[in-house]
Amino acid sequence: HCRPTALVRFALNFAPDRLDYVDSILSVCADSLKANIKDKVTERNAVQAIVDLLSVPMQAYSNVLTVLELSNYASLLSYLEYEPRKRVALNTVRGVLKTKTDISDFNHVDRLLTF
Repeated sequence: HCRPTALVRFALNFAPDRLDYVDSILSVCADSLKANIKDKVTERNAVQAIVDLLSVPMQAYSNVLTVLELSNYASLLSYLEYEPRKRVALNTVRGVLKTKTDISDFNHVDRLLTF
């Protein structure tokens, strides 16, 4: 069976400019969790799979603002408990610092601080 992380990598390699492909994959994953999980994902392998899935777009795009455009990124992130969510957030901040991204638009700041 195909894993979502592999699908995201494929979409990024096949059509890196089509952010909607990546967002669609994240949407399917979030919808699946919504249908099957009451609150947070706690099983270790599932948590790691979500963290890995969320890290792929962050590694692929040199600008973290591009990742913030993924409407389903935050909804998928919301299924993680505090510690794994913090890991993803730290990777995001590291990406901002590494690329010296200027985040001057209020909506981008809000999205960054919201998830």
